[in-house]
Amino acid sequence: MLEEMPFPGSLRGKSHPDKMLIDHLRGVERTIGEIARWHEFDLDPNEVALIALSHDIAKEHPQFQKHLCNPRVRYSHAGPSSFFTLQQSENLFLTELVRNHHGQFQNIDAVRNYWFSRDIEDMGEAMEAVLPGYKLSETKFHTFLDRLLQTGWNEEDWYRARLLASMLTTADRMDAMNLEPFRYEKPERKLTYAQITSTLPPSDISRWRKQLAQAVLDKVNKMENGGMYTLSLPTGAGKTLLGIEAALRMHPKTIVYCLPFISIVDQVSEIAQNLFPKVQQDHHLIEGENAFIQAYRYWNEPFIVTTFAHFWEILYSPRMNDTMNFHRLKDAFVILDEVQSIPSDYWTGFGKTLQFLSKKMNTTFLLMTATQPEIIEGIELSRPVAALSRSPAPNRYVVTRVGRAPLETLPSLVPESGSGLVILNTRQSALSAYRMIAQEERDRKLFFLSRWVTPADRSQRLNRVKQSLSEGCECLLVSTQVVEAGIDLDFQWVIRDMAPLDSIVQAAGRCNRNRSASLGKVYVPEFITEKEHPFTSYVYDSRHLSATRKTLPESFSEKESAPLIRQYYQELRQAVSQTGAWYDITIGNWGNRYSLIRKRIPEALVLIESDGHVHDLFEQIRTLSKDYKSLDTRKRLWNRLQRHAIDVSNELMQNWIRETNSFLVDETCPAVEELEEGIYIVRSQGVGEIYNEETGFAVPPSSKEEAEFE
Repeated sequence: MLEEMPFPGSLRGKSHPDKMLIDHLRGVERTIGEIARWHEFDLDPNEVALIALSHDIAKEHPQFQKHLCNPRVRYSHAGPSSFFTLQQSENLFLTELVRNHHGQFQNIDAVRNYWFSRDIEDMGEAMEAVLPGYKLSETKFHTFLDRLLQTGWNEEDWYRARLLASMLTTADRMDAMNLEPFRYEKPERKLTYAQITSTLPPSDISRWRKQLAQAVLDKVNKMENGGMYTLSLPTGAGKTLLGIEAALRMHPKTIVYCLPFISIVDQVSEIAQNLFPKVQQDHHLIEGENAFIQAYRYWNEPFIVTTFAHFWEILYSPRMNDTMNFHRLKDAFVILDEVQSIPSDYWTGFGKTLQFLSKKMNTTFLLMTATQPEIIEGIELSRPVAALSRSPAPNRYVVTRVGRAPLETLPSLVPESGSGLVILNTRQSALSAYRMIAQEERDRKLFFLSRWVTPADRSQRLNRVKQSLSEGCECLLVSTQVVEAGIDLDFQWVIRDMAPLDSIVQAAGRCNRNRSASLGKVYVPEFITEKEHPFTSYVYDSRHLSATRKTLPESFSEKESAPLIRQYYQELRQAVSQTGAWYDITIGNWGNRYSLIRKRIPEALVLIESDGHVHDLFEQIRTLSKDYKSLDTRKRLWNRLQRHAIDVSNELMQNWIRETNSFLVDETCPAVEELEEGIYIVRSQGVGEIYNEETGFAVPPSSKEEAEFE
């Protein structure tokens, strides 16, 4: 394609300090070809060649060549490069991809405004400054504008544009970092499902799980690639392994396992690493602080464990960098675990997106949860289980609604015996509950968990809780919602502050999980503040709480939970208007952003110097070269470091700095310090006051009131 352009021998400049421009353009074309061949995309080779070979043409400009030697000299090359794309093709999609390949997609109206405000003489001068004697044809430009005025974009156009953007962005980054195209591999297991499950001890509950699994796997054998499936099983039924086994039996090119929380990503990654030789975690803490490395979050392994937030960005974010892994969904098996955590007003549009991609990319989607919302019209894999008379579903607990009560009454609700779990809606209410119970509890071990406890301490604490439970030693765990999903714990009773019904059922799944007691007890009070405001109202959407209050009876058993959940979702459907990115995609508004995380309070990464090595580890990362050569080492070290890190608002950390500015370690180092923008460290001397080993991060005294509902 390059040879067909009028300037094959005209490129003499560099694209990067160590690379000739013409070599970069050809390298990008070659890499896109390798990606397309592995994923078996049927693309127009002329279109692929054009975007690859024209996307950086304007780097030939003398001003950009000066920029390579002196970064203070600025020159934006993407816009002028797109003029060359337009001249060669008059193709709106290709021209826009090149123009925005370092930026983001724009709404169709913004695209029209940009091009109709261009002056052809100015565009010609810009092109001549890059390659003398080369101008834009006036006829071609006016034809282009006529098409732009008449055109409308839909989901088919979005798919084509996003796919090409994904491949161009990936190839551009790979070639810039001098990477050879990856040798992709399909997932290969180390252990069979039978080998894994054969180690489970015999019991009524394990026999139930085994028969349930067999019924599910019989239906899995009838699955088809590119299908839409749901797996709706009670908590403790073994969904994680069943989902992975279903994926393996479909022989996909890639398995992508998506979860709502980073804490569960770590847990599922551990399971996957026992099953597969190559597993890749992908979430923001893995990438660390380097912007260049963050821009290259590519899925190069056959088994990926990531968050809903990142998967959402791959589908919907207008930023070009976020499209990189979109093409990796081709012939993939995507597991969406605990899918009820997707905001309810996005459900319909999200389901339509998955349905569309399953047909376009032959992607198989499996949505798993104990409380399945109506996101897709998929084939349910667990329905035959209801017919298994030999192995009736267990009735492990009864949920009882308590009513409104001040938080101070909590100790009176705590049963005098048995191991129990208390779940509160805010960190501060959980901490208050922990302290109240600690004053009265003498015989049972007491533990505390929240996201203000480091992952290392959380993991260690959960192991201690599991050990106590397995040894028959009674214990109590006070926690925020961090234990609601994906945590394998089994208590005799649970107290759960009022929450949406699906969260209540998830919490109940930690009660009598292995049917070790005759019947577990779950209590649902609605704790209120001193001003008689429910704590739940500070955390959850009022529409979800209203639907719950209409649906939640005074008492119900586990067997009655499924119809209650269906009734709850029906109430929610009536109350919630559907919105989201899909509806904009279908009308060409691709520049709008719909974040999965609605409220974004600026948060900092806080390192806790608990073992004497955290600061040294951070300094080791800082000394690494900030290029791709150190990427694997950087990721490995950041993975270790984030085990000792929590997210806390910048404001709270700045308040601690002010309150401890005279509190020094070894008379030289402050107890808390901002190492660089957005990254703090609490040194060993601050552990105890700023970070408590039992209860995690402590709110500074001056911030108690404003942080009451954190």
